[in-house]
Amino acid sequence: MILQYHHVDEATPASTSTTPARFAEHMAYLQEHEFTVMALPELLDALKDGRSLPEKTVAITFDDGYDSIYREAFPVLKKHGYPFTVFLNTAPMEAKGFLSWAQVQEMIDSGASMANHTVNHPHLVRKREDESEEQWQVRIRSELKDAQREIVKHTGQDYPILAYPYGEFDARVKGLVESLGFIGVGQHSGAVGRNSDWLALPRFPMGGNYAAMDSFATKVNTLPLPLEQVKRLDREGKALSDAVVRAGERPQLILQLASKSLAQALQCYQQGKALPGKVEGASVHVRAEQALTPGRSRFNCTARDEKTGRYYWYSEPWLVSSKEGQWVHEE
Repeated sequence: MILQYHHVDEATPASTSTTPARFAEHMAYLQEHEFTVMALPELLDALKDGRSLPEKTVAITFDDGYDSIYREAFPVLKKHGYPFTVFLNTAPMEAKGFLSWAQVQEMIDSGASMANHTVNHPHLVRKREDESEEQWQVRIRSELKDAQREIVKHTGQDYPILAYPYGEFDARVKGLVESLGFIGVGQHSGAVGRNSDWLALPRFPMGGNYAAMDSFATKVNTLPLPLEQVKRLDREGKALSDAVVRAGERPQLILQLASKSLAQALQCYQQGKALPGKVEGASVHVRAEQALTPGRSRFNCTARDEKTGRYYWYSEPWLVSSKEGQWVHEE
């Protein structure tokens, strides 16, 4: 599992914040239940190389580079001896509320790693007004390459791992990220396995209500859903190249699993409501009951393992434009 935090603070936006007390509880839980906490680059290298990992393995990550990571989270992590990764958007470094490079270096000296979250934290999939495809390509490449250059300059670390700002990506963005040799990390839920999409790895967000201890305990004990194929369809049953749809759409998802019994146990949800599913052998077919509205949405699919009580988990993120194909809050 890869855990995602933003602020570790009581005075920041609740939806992206974990209180210092709750964060300390999370770390204590990992220690008490004998989890192996690995540095994210080490974890990903092990999976890509096919090496076996301890049964309960977690990587801890933070997005954006807020100074509460240093003030509140770092002392707790250092006490437990846990490595962690900070995804930095480099433009606000040294500004009020954000990390300084000196703080970054102090954390690196205690086992932290720094990775890429772009320069300016843009919505990567969105073109600016009157921006051509070529101009968009140049701008987004610069966001990644310039951020990486700054991180290498100040830290000496050069991990080709990108956390997508806002967790947003499409086939075009993934292709660009792949061309630059990066691994892509999202904000959709689920456990990571050898068969995961290396351009869209899931993480468990730990802000707001998602940080509750019962929810935390369930999520850090999850397993990657053993998938053989994923198909995305529009309401008419036509194949989608990625999970980007227009408002009003009711997309469909077909998951081909490794076993019929797992397919029978699988339940998918949209915004907390169960989606009706059709099971055919080891294949599960679900569709949105309600039309999607502009912004971000997702299907979460889980199945409980009867022997261990742990959950297999898969999340499909949908990125929804307006009915006209425009984005909310266009840059």
